[in-house]
Amino acid sequence: MRADSDVDIVVQCHECQYWDEAERGARNCTAWTHQGIWTPAKLRSELVAALQAKFLGQVDASGSTAIVVRSSSARIDADVVPSFDYRY
Repeated sequence: MRADSDVDIVVQCHECQYWDEAERGARNCTAWTHQGIWTPAKLRSELVAALQAKFLGQVDASGSTAIVVRSSSARIDADVVPSFDYRY
């Protein structure tokens, strides 16, 4: 059934990376401070704008994580998730 499935898409930015450490202080975080333009808010806003331009009236960005692209036909919906690299 159409209601039982969707498409999950991850749009991953490799220009910066988030990380955790097993022991606090094991890594010098000042040497790894990101200086680029990409923040979670900027990546999400750029992705929403691009999806809205392509899929007029079908984009629901009201959620906190996934951006939903609603199907206008018999095709299934898509959940688009902006993400960054993560290391532990």
